Formats: sequence, structure tokens, C-alpha cells
Amino acid sequence: MKNIPLSPELYVLGAGHGSTSAAIIQHASLPHQKSVRGIVKDLFAMAESKQLTYPAIIIIGAVTNLVN
Repeated sequence: MKNIPLSPELYVLGAGHGSTSAAIIQHASLPHQKSVRGIVKDLFAMAESKQLTYPAIIIIGAVTNLVN
């Protein structure tokens, strides 16, 4: 998570756009899990808005639209 400010720019450079769906999940599968969904170019703002830190996983792609 400490490198999250770099992640969106790297993905946008590789993919050519930042509008791909993305999610960040902190403490996945634990009772105190926190998560946020949005688009790649907003990863940093998404993490800040929910005060997400590590351990966390960043998921990129259409799979982030599959929620129960």
C-alpha cells in the first residue's frame, strides 16, 4: 500500500487508460475487512477515502464487478 500512488500511473501506462474497474480489500476474509471499489486512475483517492493500509490487495479488472 505504500506504493499505491505509483500503481495507477503504471497501470495506465501499460493499459493505455485508467477507466478499468478496480478494488482494494484490506484484511480480506477477516471480521474487520474493509474494501472500496472504483476505477484504476482513482486507486490512491479510493485508499485514502477509506483509510486503507496494509495488508491489502489491489484487484484490477471486470472481476471487481462480481459482488454478492
